[in-house]
Amino acid sequence: MAKHKESRKKNACKSQEVDFCGTYTLIEEDSLPHYETLRWYLEIIGLDFAEVVKVVNNIPKLYNEI
Repeated sequence: MAKHKESRKKNACKSQEVDFCGTYTLIEEDSLPHYETLRWYLEIIGLDFAEVVKVVNNIPKLYNEI
């Protein structure tokens, strides 16, 4: 799936079909957490998804929310 997204971005840039807003949308999509993939990796290494997400979400932020 990641390969598909990458080639979609490359093709859009080559054909110049993506303007700034379109490029920004692609960046936003790529920046979203991939929970299904994370869940799969955590299962492979024997960690509980819910517990890991809880721990990560409790890490103090180094930035202020807007």
